[in-house]
Amino acid sequence: DAQAVRDAAFFTPQEVLSRSMRAMGDPSIWEADAIEPPLLLILAAQPAWDEAYFAEVNAIAPRAETHVWEGASHYLFMDDPERFARLVRSFLEDRGL
Repeated sequence: DAQAVRDAAFFTPQEVLSRSMRAMGDPSIWEADAIEPPLLLILAAQPAWDEAYFAEVNAIAPRAETHVWEGASHYLFMDDPERFARLVRSFLEDRGL
């Protein structure tokens, strides 16, 4: 639920947050490694998701299925949990997973 997500964010120790942020800046994790398995992207609409971004996604993960939701927040799975669950369930079922 929303409170559990807020609690996880607010009560995460500063050391964990700091290490996570430093790790995200590590250039070695930003290599364009190919992603072979099916990939489901459910994104909240924002200017960063432009044609160039989706071309890069398709180059790395040609089997990616992408959904961009207008009016959704970063926590889109909480904005519309039923829609989110339907998409995930359909994605998995369509692939026999």
